[in-house]
Amino acid sequence: MIKKSGDWSSFLLRSNSKLLIAFVLMTLAVAPIGEALPIAQAQTGVSFANIIRATVYLASQFDVPGGQATSCAGSGTIVSPDGLILTNAHNVVNGLQCKVDAIVVSLSMRPNDPPEPKYYAEVEIYDLRLDLAVLRITRQIDGRIIEPGSLSLPFVELGDSLTLRLDDTVVVFGYRDLGDDALTLSRGTIIGFIAEPLGGERAWLKTSATVVGTMSGGGVYNAQGRLIGIPTAAPSLAPGAVLDCRRVQDTTGDGIVDSQDGCIPIVGFINSLRPAHLARGMIRAAQLGIRYMGHVATPVVEAAQEAVTGGPEVGAIHFSPAVNEAGQPTTFVTQLPAGANSLYLFFDYRNMRPGVVYELRATRNGDSQSTFSQSPALWGGQTNGLWYIGSAGQAWQNGVYEFTLLIEGRAVQTAQITIGGSPAASPSFSDVSFGLLDLQGNDIQVGYVLGVGDIIAARFIFRDMPDGLPWTAIWYYEGMELRRDEATWNQGVSGAATVNIRPQSGGFVPGRYRLELWAGDRLSALGDLILAGGQEGVFARIFQNLRFSSDIQAGEPGGIVASSFANRPAGLYAFIDWQLIGAGTPWTYRWLVDGEAFFERTEQWAAPESGANFWSRLGSSLLLPDGSYTYEILIGGQLFVTGSARVGMGQLPVTAGSRATGVRVSGEVLDAATQEGIPGALVIVLEAQYSVVDFVWDAAQILAMSVTDSQGRFEFDRLLPYGEFYSMIVIGERYLPLTADGIELNLADPELEDGQLEFRLELNRDLVP
Repeated sequence: MIKKSGDWSSFLLRSNSKLLIAFVLMTLAVAPIGEALPIAQAQTGVSFANIIRATVYLASQFDVPGGQATSCAGSGTIVSPDGLILTNAHNVVNGLQCKVDAIVVSLSMRPNDPPEPKYYAEVEIYDLRLDLAVLRITRQIDGRIIEPGSLSLPFVELGDSLTLRLDDTVVVFGYRDLGDDALTLSRGTIIGFIAEPLGGERAWLKTSATVVGTMSGGGVYNAQGRLIGIPTAAPSLAPGAVLDCRRVQDTTGDGIVDSQDGCIPIVGFINSLRPAHLARGMIRAAQLGIRYMGHVATPVVEAAQEAVTGGPEVGAIHFSPAVNEAGQPTTFVTQLPAGANSLYLFFDYRNMRPGVVYELRATRNGDSQSTFSQSPALWGGQTNGLWYIGSAGQAWQNGVYEFTLLIEGRAVQTAQITIGGSPAASPSFSDVSFGLLDLQGNDIQVGYVLGVGDIIAARFIFRDMPDGLPWTAIWYYEGMELRRDEATWNQGVSGAATVNIRPQSGGFVPGRYRLELWAGDRLSALGDLILAGGQEGVFARIFQNLRFSSDIQAGEPGGIVASSFANRPAGLYAFIDWQLIGAGTPWTYRWLVDGEAFFERTEQWAAPESGANFWSRLGSSLLLPDGSYTYEILIGGQLFVTGSARVGMGQLPVTAGSRATGVRVSGEVLDAATQEGIPGALVIVLEAQYSVVDFVWDAAQILAMSVTDSQGRFEFDRLLPYGEFYSMIVIGERYLPLTADGIELNLADPELEDGQLEFRLELNRDLVP
């Protein structure tokens, strides 16, 4: 039970109760009120009360004459009790699609009511490729700073989106309009999975749930009530793009709302979800206060960035039934037999930039196919390269499929494929792979990333090739044709073959190579190869001499240079030497802590071809937490660098990233006579060292405070620690105040086993005028 050293009693504040309420509202934090909202348990049987309290409405605001206006709006989900929020990056990152001087966080306080502004938040970490961001609540809505670790908000836990299956039931939460409507719940099922190079076979989840407007950035939950996805769609702001952009505020300061004012872009129908597991590392880094601080900048890097000119360009769409381990097509087809369960669209792209919006629309026999379409999304690739979109493991019905690829709302490529009937025999090439040969023709290396050498061999499979069929092998380097061999086929109907290429003079130079194989006038297969580094056994030697340091001096490792740092540094540098990497070569670098990746990025190489002391840096607002930090580099999906540095104890403390402990206190304040809820009542808990008689309305004396909603409900926004005695004060306008000292929160109390405590507080009317 809750033990009290004294009974509830009134004290003499009757004449000043209205003044005191106003004083508190002006000077103290107004806590979010948790509602036991009467929403059905949907088809999952899970109580969604906590999910509702953890779902927020986000408004990115910018300064205008006379105040602030909203530039972008969306939903978000609180994912840690100290105020981390997961949402879409396009709604909150300044300069991308929005002007952002402040981000206002609003919460649902009552069922069927619009959300109410409660906090300000700042972007902690974001990834434009995934269109995900993690925010941190930093201030009360009145501008007062929130001390780190002082919040204890309702939050949700991440589920395992990799275990989802087709037809699994999901529930989507978010706000569907510009903060004018109540929280929306939409039920549906998982109807498909979309594959892309970024994210693999489950880069996207597809749902039948109705998800619209500013629900983008909200949460999708499985049958266990765990967060497994984020509704994600980004509106295109390019000139000429079809856009729902609402002008609802005076942004010019002329006193009227017209066509000269800025508008708030609203995306249309959404059925694409980013799997929550892709955000796990970002959330982890935000919890630990770790930040990626960038890597070495060189004149070559800057020149490469400036060289991107012209608009986005996309090559023809080709279809493949599968993707190989290097993310390349196995073969190209123009039709598939009945029963096909995998299909991928491949295309080359150029001049793509971060923030570009792309979309894929699919139809079957002229009818829209949402399962295989891709909602408008931020571009996830690099500037130039090969991309694919597709799916496997789900049935494709017979019919004629047409796919239209849009960039910034403009259709740039269209292609058709027929699915149905019996397998048709047609001449084809497939499964291109590469090897490096010595001058005697012996294999030195095999794979899709090879050291710079003298002879490149390409092996491939051929099927149903009649003698006399014209065929062509075309070699490219960085998009420029190197050699074209045209011949008449004479190697049999089916089997394996090899084509070689030697440099015309000297040796090959590092960079990206491609082989195209044409059967007649149809492109049947291609393979991409990266040459980088020197030859060392069966592997390319590209990087060497990885070392860690606590500082940098004149471009070289400085401070402590070691693999173990007993005294935790504020930052950690990883230095590496390299050789023979061509400009534009795609490479991936990532940081892990205790084996869990929290930062990963793929870029195109823009440093000199060879050199030393390429560095990458981690930082923290204070000191790096204890842990084992690993730095890795991959090229073509192949791991070439891995090494670890130990900081402090070498393992994260048990409390790092864990949930706060204590008692979540909520309840209701009622009129003693009518038993109706009293709205606007103040419920105050004092710091443990103060009793009621000590209270002099000093904010420093207050541990937690809440204001009741229209039903008389309240909940504190922080947990009350166990093992203390507390004093409570309840004040309602035109009611006698209630007070109590000695409220004990004992960890051994069976009523507190679930960490929650519910109060029922009754106030008597003040009959004194």
